[in-house]
Amino acid sequence: MSFSKRDTNIVKGVAIIAMLFHHTYPNNTGIPIINTENVSVLLILATSSKICVALLTILSGYGLRESYKKFETYEGKFKNARFVFSHYLQLLSLYWVVVLFCLCTTYVQTGKGFSLYGSGITGFVYCLLDMLGLGMVFHTPILIGGWYLTAIVVFYILFPILVILVKKIGLLFVGVTYLPWIYYLVQKDYNMHTDWWLFYLFSFVLGIYLSEKNILTKWKEASSIKTGIFSVVFLGAMLIVRCFIALPADPFLSVAIIGLEVQVLSKISIINNLLEKCGAMSANMWLIHPFIIEKLNNLEFVDYTGKFMILFIVSIGMAILLEDLKKQIGYSEIVIKLRKKIIS
Repeated sequence: MSFSKRDTNIVKGVAIIAMLFHHTYPNNTGIPIINTENVSVLLILATSSKICVALLTILSGYGLRESYKKFETYEGKFKNARFVFSHYLQLLSLYWVVVLFCLCTTYVQTGKGFSLYGSGITGFVYCLLDMLGLGMVFHTPILIGGWYLTAIVVFYILFPILVILVKKIGLLFVGVTYLPWIYYLVQKDYNMHTDWWLFYLFSFVLGIYLSEKNILTKWKEASSIKTGIFSVVFLGAMLIVRCFIALPADPFLSVAIIGLEVQVLSKISIINNLLEKCGAMSANMWLIHPFIIEKLNNLEFVDYTGKFMILFIVSIGMAILLEDLKKQIGYSEIVIKLRKKIIS
């Protein structure tokens, strides 16, 4: 009994719904709830839903390390570079389809598409950087990827080194990567810019560590009433901690949510089936939802709840449609063959 792909998708489902909710409702991401005036349940939920970033990043680190375990016996040249490039290609293959869809939609609506990048050689370079997920690195125009796409690219590049450090130094190294959040806590500057890979390196490394020590599998195998109660209490405790320190608590709250999934959510079929479907489509939903939000912001007659429901339905609908289109035209199969070629 291991922490399976299905478990991962269920947790991703929680994360992507939280992301949509967080991006729909006005909130004060970095300000602890105890320092916020006119607190409401919706504000608490919208603010706390920022946890989606740490949650997805932990799963990314965990999943990459699990995948690398199957690759460690490979003896070909440039082993690590091949592994990283294979996963980088997989990430970009998801991104390119959504970007193309958004560009075509924009062109149909406005008669403009690539004009975002400008013209001439400069426009071509800007477009190329965006297609490679590096727009935020060079501060050039981007269509939909945002800072997190660049962060994931950085994590992929650093991954082989991070695995070695986790193996050799263990928890001490994991703790070192938490230092940016320590700095954040010491400064108490709640407006500090934290949407940056350095702040979420801890979550990625924590995911690697959880895989290295098989902690999630052990947590799942320890299924019992006591473990279930512990998981619920741990989640409650982390929610309280988050009310006091906000963002620095997110990695630990994320682990609590994963624990709740393996002990509770995975056993409730009505809930986990929906979450699993959302999780399977989470990459497409993550990439396309900013484009949809931009359109929804023009609907002044729709309240925030209505916008969230529309965003959720349209995002998952478009995600399923794009995924089906990729299969129909053979795109997914081509990507799989290319990735196999890279690592063979």
